[in-house]
Amino acid sequence: MNLQSYGNILVSYTSPTIVSGSVMLLIFSSNIKIKQQRVCKIIRKIANASLGVYLIHDNDIIRMKILSNIVAGYWNYSFAKMFVKIFGIIICIYVICTLIEIVREKLFKALNVDGKVEKLIEKKKLIK
Repeated sequence: MNLQSYGNILVSYTSPTIVSGSVMLLIFSSNIKIKQQRVCKIIRKIANASLGVYLIHDNDIIRMKILSNIVAGYWNYSFAKMFVKIFGIIICIYVICTLIEIVREKLFKALNVDGKVEKLIEKKKLIK
């Protein structure tokens, strides 16, 4: 096993560092109490879009073709400038993907996709 493989162990999805960090973040965030209904509504909307954000930005085409090309030019910058630019890109990607997911949710609701899928599942159950 080379040095690169050892580094990947610490940042892979199933590594102890990532899993324990995820559990700690879940425990921390589950104890937060928010009293303002408007803030709760916004948080719920963003939280509901999180899976969509992940699926969009982790797509091979987006990740490899677009993101790697955007970030590739930053390696010659100073650390501070590179950090600010990459952080800005991260925020933009999150906001854009969240908006895409919210639009997708509204479109699916308007087209009653959930109801149609449920009917299709019921038809399949009756056939078997």
